Amino acid sequence: MKAIAFATDLRRRAASFGRGNNLPFIMNSFHSVIGETDVDVARRLKEKHERIDYEQGRLKLADMLGGDLDLSDLPLDRPLPETLLPDVTSINRRRGRVEIFRRYARQGLTLRELIIQAQETGHWSVAGTPEQLADAIEERVKSGVLNVLSLHGLGNPDQEDLLLNGLLPELRRRDLIDTDYVGEDFRSNLELPPLGPPTVSQVSRTA
Repeated sequence: MKAIAFATDLRRRAASFGRGNNLPFIMNSFHSVIGETDVDVARRLKEKHERIDYEQGRLKLADMLGGDLDLSDLPLDRPLPETLLPDVTSINRRRGRVEIFRRYARQGLTLRELIIQAQETGHWSVAGTPEQLADAIEERVKSGVLNVLSLHGLGNPDQEDLLLNGLLPELRRRDLIDTDYVGEDFRSNLELPPLGPPTVSQVSRTA
């Protein structure tokens, strides 16, 4: 699994600079379509896809691929031509995002499917019931590739109730998230060690 290899290499390199205790933490933004049953999930997913403006979606996908593409005349239900995919080294912004969508395209996804993926802008996205979403989160936590989770969808009336009263209680039941705050700021709530005094190089950069 690429995520495990990435996390292992990241922490190995961090340790070479004196970081320890399984640091740094890895944070994921979690996008989801959540429903009460499989049938409800399928309905919500279908309705979400029907709300997509596919003409605007072409522009959004082009942006995910670096911005210098014209997708306006391509058929929605055919894959992107390989010749359109940019060389990542030629892109000067968000190369990780570009690499994600290059990989999707090379897997044979149609333009329509790529536009659907672009709605989540390359973030981790799962559709399911609260229990199924908790399964996906638990797998990453136990694999060591997830420490901090940012939930996308709060503030969306269609999703918020199931997130707050379905997913979060299930994550607490599995002891995957805390039941309360333990400190007064983000660092203390993550139970990270306090910051030490700034080094000479840090002081010189801010002077």
